Amino acid sequence: MNIQGQVTSLVQKQRQGQIRAAATTIMNDAFALYGLFDWLGTGNNVVKFYNPNSSPQERDFTAAELTDGTYASWYVSGTTDIYKFYDQKGVSDHDMTAAGSGFSNSAHYISATNEADFTATGYYQYSYYNTASSSTISSAFDDGSANTMVMSLRKTGDGMGDLPVTGRSIIGMRDGFTPAGFTSANHKGLKIKQAMFSSSVQLTYRAADNSTQLSTNTTDLGTTLNTFAGGINVTGGVNDDFDLFVDGSQTVDEAYDIHAFSSADQFQLGDNKLRTQGAIFFNKQLTQSEHDEVHTIMSAHY
Repeated sequence: MNIQGQVTSLVQKQRQGQIRAAATTIMNDAFALYGLFDWLGTGNNVVKFYNPNSSPQERDFTAAELTDGTYASWYVSGTTDIYKFYDQKGVSDHDMTAAGSGFSNSAHYISATNEADFTATGYYQYSYYNTASSSTISSAFDDGSANTMVMSLRKTGDGMGDLPVTGRSIIGMRDGFTPAGFTSANHKGLKIKQAMFSSSVQLTYRAADNSTQLSTNTTDLGTTLNTFAGGINVTGGVNDDFDLFVDGSQTVDEAYDIHAFSSADQFQLGDNKLRTQGAIFFNKQLTQSEHDEVHTIMSAHY
């Protein structure tokens, strides 16, 4: 029996997509995963790109194809737009597409650093992505559910024109019934602090009756990627829990009495001046060791 060959085959399968199989990682517990790396090691497509100078103009890519020369061969010139982020759990209803018509609101792909640049659409006009309204999302995240949202983030620089815009969202879940901006709708999420020239990340929550919005301050975005993880775990009592972790270290641990629950049936990413390599939604509260593991896996690619 060729034991060595069997072991080699198993190891290769576990390392498919440049990361070990998620059966042994916290990523397997995620509700939805997005990004430019194959967090589950499936080898499936992670993004759909559009470039008017390439052939074909639209193309799906696996994570491996972004860095193994496949993308470089497809790319001719100009700007590559990210039309879609696939949910790496394989739920097509949870795929994220750029808001707006055509590719006008798409983020740009930065091949040199393997990042998505949400600054793409112009000065004070930033791309963002969302899922369609989904009953599976509302079932998992409505009412008193625990949730944790994770995203790698960095700003483009320290100059005035490099700073993210205050009051805009970064990552979150919201209701799909109100034609309002993210921070005006019922939601749970992370956003940029509402203060002049600040790039400080906040947790934010708007209750179902629109009477309560709570947020709390934490670490500034830097010019290198960091892992931000926010959890807003609502029970409807005085000990509703706000937690925020930066690179696995807890920076916020506060309790509030929110009174009313927030509905949620959509996910959203972006709508600010930032770059990222990936985002994850959990419908549970992560332990300290799980926060450490998420950051270790994500930061291995920074």
